[in-house]
Amino acid sequence: MTQGVHPLLLVGCGVMGEPYLRAARRLGLPVALVDAPARLEELRSAHDVVIDGEAVPTETAAHEEAWVERAETLAARHRIAGVVGFSEPQVIAASLVQERYGLPGPGLAAAVLSRNKAMQRSVFTVAGLGQPDHRFAPRIATATDWARERLPVVVKPLDRAGSEGVELVTSADRWAEVVGRREGDGPLMVEEYVEAQEYSWEALVSDGRVLLSNLTHKTTTGAPHFVELLHRPGHEQAAPALMAAADELGARIVAAAGVSTAMMCVEFRARRSELAIMEFMVRMPGDHLMEVLARTLGIDLFAAHLELALGRAPSWLPLDEDRPRARPAVARRAASLFLVAEADGILDRLDLRDLDSVPAVARYGASACPGAAVRRPRASAERLAYIVLDAADDHELEAALDAVRARRRVHLRAIPAATAPIPEHPAAHPEPPSGPSRRTHA
Repeated sequence: MTQGVHPLLLVGCGVMGEPYLRAARRLGLPVALVDAPARLEELRSAHDVVIDGEAVPTETAAHEEAWVERAETLAARHRIAGVVGFSEPQVIAASLVQERYGLPGPGLAAAVLSRNKAMQRSVFTVAGLGQPDHRFAPRIATATDWARERLPVVVKPLDRAGSEGVELVTSADRWAEVVGRREGDGPLMVEEYVEAQEYSWEALVSDGRVLLSNLTHKTTTGAPHFVELLHRPGHEQAAPALMAAADELGARIVAAAGVSTAMMCVEFRARRSELAIMEFMVRMPGDHLMEVLARTLGIDLFAAHLELALGRAPSWLPLDEDRPRARPAVARRAASLFLVAEADGILDRLDLRDLDSVPAVARYGASACPGAAVRRPRASAERLAYIVLDAADDHELEAALDAVRARRRVHLRAIPAATAPIPEHPAAHPEPPSGPSRRTHA
């Protein structure tokens, strides 16, 4: 590492965030890291760019409050050059440090809005943005009359990610069952169900200006939980009019939420010419989408995000107001695909052994072990394996997807009669370890 260079503060670094550490090495940038104890030790051993760290207790690491003190401690210890928050629990802690030290970031207001779906809906309503009709429910029963008049509706928590706690309610009887089951859940959002294709719009934003954007086509499990199974960025080539509409919507969200400098993501549904916002985030998108997007565009998005966090301009992106925004051409066709159980059972095995022979498979990994109780997923954390694909063109990508899907890959056996039922939210590692890698974005 370059002597005398002030470190980057990285608040959290799951498996999908490790490319930030590799990008920091390429930039000659030391890193001060906040993470859970075992993860912190693992990353300090694997990446010599990590020069210091603070551990968040494992038992509280899922709560955003637990990250603030450790992030503030590291920031006070070092003259930090910039801050990046990895995922949802780290967004507020990172933003607080950015605000305190006058460093580039999304802005505290945008960070707070990104973490609360009820607040998002309120701000977007005032801004006149397209979104589902909705009702904030301090307790789910308080939305009963409103929901019954608008069935089907979607129930979702205010601050969870990965489809956790999201479900479609289609009838009055089903609503009564959900009210009985979720009355103790605390505040919830109840929203009109928008039956339409789901997309996401990813963007790099600097000082409120969108520098780069992308349109991703999504495939989900469908109702009632809509867990994401396939992400295909670069969809603007197939749908330029939709891309233009998404760019307009994204720019209006940046203005309404007051986003300053961030990697951000907007999830929306498109029904004919109408775009309905599902939610927005001011951090790297999950599901290996940032890596897949980098492969699609042939650029180093992780380094670009770090440079923006340092207040620097990525060399391939113009920041001059008089110059047009760059839109790097789609260089390849990449995607992230997830394997899931189609029924309740005990996982007998995951059949991944032939994936090394599929040319477009870049890497893969499993998040469940044989013997685990599994079910059709109700949240992203309940998926069983991921596969990152990187192809030269659409034809090669389609052939690779066909090859992956041609074989039965999830093998289950019946749950013994004496076994307790699968819990509502079975424990699962939210980010699977990386599998073999044959192609790595440089």
